[in-house]
Amino acid sequence: MNNIMKKISIYIFCLSLILFIYLLNVNAQDSTPSATVSPEDINSKKLIEKVANKVAQERKKDQKAVSGVIKTIKDNLITVSGYEGLESKLFQINVDTSFNQIFTVSTGVKKEIKMSDLKPNDYIIATGPLLDKVILANSVYLDDRYVVKSGTIIEINKTNFTILVMTSDKSEYTVDIESTTKQYLMNIKTLEIEKVGFSKIKEGDMIHFVGILPEGTEPKGKVQITGKKYVVIPQEYFIK
Repeated sequence: MNNIMKKISIYIFCLSLILFIYLLNVNAQDSTPSATVSPEDINSKKLIEKVANKVAQERKKDQKAVSGVIKTIKDNLITVSGYEGLESKLFQINVDTSFNQIFTVSTGVKKEIKMSDLKPNDYIIATGPLLDKVILANSVYLDDRYVVKSGTIIEINKTNFTILVMTSDKSEYTVDIESTTKQYLMNIKTLEIEKVGFSKIKEGDMIHFVGILPEGTEPKGKVQITGKKYVVIPQEYFIK
């Protein structure tokens, strides 16, 4: 982390020095109303603008968004495990609590929280420039962990209102259907997506679903999730 802070300090020092020299020239011009703007002043201003634009471009180029499950929290450094496919990848996020704000959005309402409110297995999203494999956080959000999958319905439990789905990677997802779950089905005649009830789906249908993973659950193997939305394509559509 010392290398990161040194790089940032050098950036700030260089920019501050150029700005200081420029301001001295401007003050000198103000004290002599009859003086004209010299080529040196114009060049200094252009140089400042060039350096500022370069810094902004570099910061924008290195911007990265990371989401994943918190593994460890040590001081202001958070280690996160994010998934790309089924491959786990570790990221480190540096949070400066003196100016960074942390929000929770899991309830649908943005609310500010403290660093101490975060804990292992929480799912967070962070954005910021990437330096030396560490993300310098601009923003941090605590959220529910969503999963988006497709598969075939292999079992329907009409008592517990759950759907068992087998995905292409042979993972099994038990999707809990709640009163707030948005349910849709493709009409095979019109190809329109229509709202339906739980009773309209059947085993063998193809389903695309979005759900919330429970805390500490990994998106592989046998997983139980809370369904937020699903779209069913009847198996008859594929039989012609």
